[in-house]
Amino acid sequence: MTVFVDDLPPAIRVGPHDIRFATLGVAEAKKNYGTFVPAEQEIHLQKEHVSGSMAAETVLHELMHA
Repeated sequence: MTVFVDDLPPAIRVGPHDIRFATLGVAEAKKNYGTFVPAEQEIHLQKEHVSGSMAAETVLHELMHA
């Protein structure tokens, strides 16, 4: 089952901050499943993940950086 980033809510609250979701650029997506960008308060994710568990694990991992 493929999971798409578009299926996520636009943002998630972490403490007092709203962390937005965005997609990784093509070059970055070849190296990472996701990344947190503190200056933009965004989590950038690959456009799609091969499973729901991989998508959830990536989001949780990046939230730990937020």
